[in-house]
Amino acid sequence: SAGRVQSVGLKLVVDRERERMRFKSAEYWDARATLCASSDEVSMGDCFNATLVSLNDLTVASGKDFDGETGLLLPQTGSAPDLVHLTEETSKDMFGNVGADSTWTVSKVVSRARSNTPPAPFITSTLQQESNKRLGLSVSDTMRAAQMLYEGGYISYMRTDSTHLSNDALEAGRKAVTDGFGAEFLSDVDPNAKSQKKKRKGKKDKDKNSQEAHEAIRPAIQEGGRFLRPDEVPGHYKQKSGGGVMADRALDVYDLVFKRTAASFMKDQVLNQTSVWIDLVDGKNTAKFRAGGSVVVFRGYAAAWGGVASVDASQSILPPLTEGQELNCAVVEPVEHHTKPPPRYTEASFVKELETLGVGRPSTYASVVQTLRQRAYIGTPIKADEVVRSKGKAASGAARIAQRVAGGDEFMGSGRGPLCPSLSAFVVCTLLEKHFPAYVDPSFTASMEDKLDSIASGKKEEATRVSYLDAYYGGDDGLAAQVERVEKSIDSSEARRADLPALMTKSEDNEGDDIGLFIGPWGGYIQRVGESSDQGKKPTTANLPQGLAADLSAITPDVLGALLSAREKDGVLIGTHPDDGRNIRLKIGRYGAYLQWGDQGEDDTTNHSLPKDIGGSGGRNIDLASGDGASSSLGTTLGISLEDAVGYVGLPRTVCEFHDLPVLANIGPYGPYLKYNNTFVSLPKAEGDVLTVDEETAKRIVTEGIINKPSGLPRGVLAEIGEKEGSKVVVKDGRFGMYLNWKRVNVKMPPEYQDKPEDLPLEEAWSLIQTKAGSTASQPRGGRKTRGKSIDLPPPPKRPLSAYLHFCAEKRPEVAEKAGSLGEVSKALAAMWAETATKGERGRKKYEKLAEAGKEEYEEKKRTWQEECDRIMGEAGLSKASTLTGRKKKKPTNGVKRPRSAYLHFCQAKRPD
Repeated sequence: SAGRVQSVGLKLVVDRERERMRFKSAEYWDARATLCASSDEVSMGDCFNATLVSLNDLTVASGKDFDGETGLLLPQTGSAPDLVHLTEETSKDMFGNVGADSTWTVSKVVSRARSNTPPAPFITSTLQQESNKRLGLSVSDTMRAAQMLYEGGYISYMRTDSTHLSNDALEAGRKAVTDGFGAEFLSDVDPNAKSQKKKRKGKKDKDKNSQEAHEAIRPAIQEGGRFLRPDEVPGHYKQKSGGGVMADRALDVYDLVFKRTAASFMKDQVLNQTSVWIDLVDGKNTAKFRAGGSVVVFRGYAAAWGGVASVDASQSILPPLTEGQELNCAVVEPVEHHTKPPPRYTEASFVKELETLGVGRPSTYASVVQTLRQRAYIGTPIKADEVVRSKGKAASGAARIAQRVAGGDEFMGSGRGPLCPSLSAFVVCTLLEKHFPAYVDPSFTASMEDKLDSIASGKKEEATRVSYLDAYYGGDDGLAAQVERVEKSIDSSEARRADLPALMTKSEDNEGDDIGLFIGPWGGYIQRVGESSDQGKKPTTANLPQGLAADLSAITPDVLGALLSAREKDGVLIGTHPDDGRNIRLKIGRYGAYLQWGDQGEDDTTNHSLPKDIGGSGGRNIDLASGDGASSSLGTTLGISLEDAVGYVGLPRTVCEFHDLPVLANIGPYGPYLKYNNTFVSLPKAEGDVLTVDEETAKRIVTEGIINKPSGLPRGVLAEIGEKEGSKVVVKDGRFGMYLNWKRVNVKMPPEYQDKPEDLPLEEAWSLIQTKAGSTASQPRGGRKTRGKSIDLPPPPKRPLSAYLHFCAEKRPEVAEKAGSLGEVSKALAAMWAETATKGERGRKKYEKLAEAGKEEYEEKKRTWQEECDRIMGEAGLSKASTLTGRKKKKPTNGVKRPRSAYLHFCQAKRPD
């Protein structure tokens, strides 16, 4: 797929990852001093921190002064200050032992007032960004929540790129600020005027093609010309929407919209910022330190919008200081720093970057991110100790293949967090860059956006519009011609090759070898480039483990060489098992590293899983050495000894006995776990692994995670009120709101308990159920309503057991001792029942007799029950109860038949043909 906006977005994510892969971290040092203003003794109330900025008139190098690709200092221009790069040795020599005769003097104090202007009301893109940053919602979840609020009549239309507010909204906004925060916070300038002022100051006009038909995203105006406060929404909203998780998210989004709209009507935030420079003289060396502090003079719009843009948390409140004042030094210590690679895009920063570049429409950003995630071009790899359950099948076959190539669920993760490109993303992006560079160029797409806007606005004549489309799709340089030329010249193997930055240079250990990384329908694979398939010999390939596919930063030429070598040599021999002398080999498969106990072709040869963090999976990088034939090279590098291998092939391991039941440790598809009483609980990495977890830890995890774990409510159930006549009375979340449920009786939830359904008393709930259902609260299933009259009918007799159920009841205890799960018990019983069919009278005769006797007893009880029901209903003046279980009478068939339609006559004539 190469969508117009999607392709540019994909290139942004891939380019950022390339920067991270090429990045080389640099180490640099500075110093931090704790200084006190008191002259007689050190008083912590007058102390503050200051950071080293220069040494002997040379500026101390910081992170911005280093080249990310080389890890070295950037070349200095003529106007730039001379730099000094402090190392650990020089920093500790200079500041590890500052002498007592050193002097600390305030050389400069600068104080100034600073004001922060409030943000404009939300447009689509800014709502998506803030919702992601503050609420942790994805772009798609944000738009779904906003859609619910819009349909419920709580906010204005959520797809807009205009910050304009109507006159009614201006009045409602002023009222919201005055009532909620006070008249002293209300600005004299309304948001529309503030927006125009920013434009006059030269701010970039993002609204040049805005949809002026829509206002900014704001709360809807309610009765009385006002906005609903966030605390007023839950009762009204849940009553209409039916509540649920999505409704709770929608309420959070409404709170965000309300505060942002209110903040746009408020005054600026005013800060008082102070910067202080302190000179240190210590023998022959001089140094300059700097400290900064901020004090909020007037909160302004931050009273509604919060302190995100208020005060830098790293700055402290400074005591009163004057120039020339001498300070006491409590402590000075060297501080180590490392440069960091540029951060990956989050959904918020990704949307902001697209908006800044002018690519696409804010209303389409959610679908762009969703498409990139669904097709596994981007994902959020899970951490080593994170457990993510499978999300089921993808929407299409192509998407399933893409997820497999990307590394499966380990790459897709939870769907939230930083955006990481997959192997497919690198391949597709490289292909487009080589053959279709314009379509991944942000400037080309942005200019195309302007042309399409001019066409949409009617500024272009019809002939111009048609000629533009013809030039884009047709002609010698059109898209169709480009695709045709590329398809003829492209090399399919090169098109599947992933050119990661780490693979662009050969390693010292693999000099002369060109090992390529490719993608196929079953995932990534490794192959020696140029290896021929002459004489029927198929080139040797090795699957790329999904753990490595999910962590591309761990892939190096040495890693690929070692994996291919292990494949060629049928794995790596770890050693022999002490019990039976069979070999244990370490192998690399599609899903990571695993152990093979026994050689290929031997009887009882088995494969055994390894923890996910072995083999590069789950966030642990590996540094494989390409094998020279040494049997332990790969195993040693992965941290697997013979002792560990024997333990892994011997799983499950009995950790201890707890309440006369065993606690087992094992590895499953979702990672390490403990099993107790046929119930499973994950074994956190911090608590140890399956080979080392001890008895005390295992008992604690089982107690907390299985025995004392509160039973979760079933899906759709909001609260449990209590129990009546053996069945629970619960509150459920339905299509038309909350409702009470007991057996098959549903009652509308009283509105006064909408906010806290668990507070509804059981007796009141039971009274509502009885009133709604009449006698059905006590009637047998399938019974007929008695039109409001409360009649207690006896319960019907239980249906008899079949021969098979009699057989299961007798054999289940015997089978359950050997089987490990309920599924295995059911399968074993079914197989044993099938065997009884071949044993003649000795097989099923006994159980068929029991079933026949039970059926006769049931028929007798059924007749007695019907007679009793007939008597009770007869006394109440109602029809007999025997109709409760009788079959419906057939309609008479001796009437005149309906005539056939023209279509049926046609079908009768044509059906033989």
